[in-house]
Amino acid sequence: MFEQNFAFKIIFFIVVLVVFAVVKNYWPMSRAQRDRLMMAKSLLGANQAMLLDVRELSELSMSGLAESAQHFAFSEFKANPDNLLKKFGISSSTTVFIYCASGIRAQKVVAWLKQKNITAESLGGLKDLKNDFTIVRKK
Repeated sequence: MFEQNFAFKIIFFIVVLVVFAVVKNYWPMSRAQRDRLMMAKSLLGANQAMLLDVRELSELSMSGLAESAQHFAFSEFKANPDNLLKKFGISSSTTVFIYCASGIRAQKVVAWLKQKNITAESLGGLKDLKNDFTIVRKK
């Protein structure tokens, strides 16, 4: 009986720790995600790529924008995806790193760009960028 109760307490403790880590963003990012961020910083620093924020304007006013990022709202993308290419002159020789609030919208834009033979990577959400990019507020 004691061992079952003890095992239950250990499992419960681990579950609580994992939930806390996820909620508080203490969960470590994967090596692949860290590598993507480092590659993005390197290419952006050499002006060999563009950084694109696909959050809505209301989200920008609340949390800011990564420095050097261009903005194209996901709602605009959904309405006419080709406008993204025209607005920023994106072609098959362009490398695009994309983020949003959580990474879901960024993944959708990445998938579309890849169908157009454009090199694109999702950097996830803004929270994933905060340690590696300066966040500036747009007025």
